[in-house]
Amino acid sequence: MITPILLPADGPPPSGAEAACAFAWRLYVKHRHASETLLEALCAADWVRAGKGHLVLAVPPEVPTGDVWDRCLAVGQKAVDGLLAGLVAGAEMYHRAGAQPAWAEGLSPVAEVEGFLFYALEG
Repeated sequence: MITPILLPADGPPPSGAEAACAFAWRLYVKHRHASETLLEALCAADWVRAGKGHLVLAVPPEVPTGDVWDRCLAVGQKAVDGLLAGLVAGAEMYHRAGAQPAWAEGLSPVAEVEGFLFYALEG
């Protein structure tokens, strides 16, 4: 069973080993084969989104092992330590270039990293 981590919108930024593990798990499940540069950009946006209470994170039911997991965990820890702040200009949403999600209509991306467009939303 996956354990969710709920972060209140008006609370402090995500912190601690559990938060780092949750960010790493999200990267591992969705983007494990991405470059470190892209992993950092995606995690930076997820950190902003989670800090606003707009993203529910989860820790894995069993912590993976291996180099790929270690890479994702290192990026998750960078996010929690505040080392990725500002990496994608405060963006909290992203999608692959070429996709046209309804939420992005009328918005201009604030960053582009390796085929992903990043957006900063108000509120």
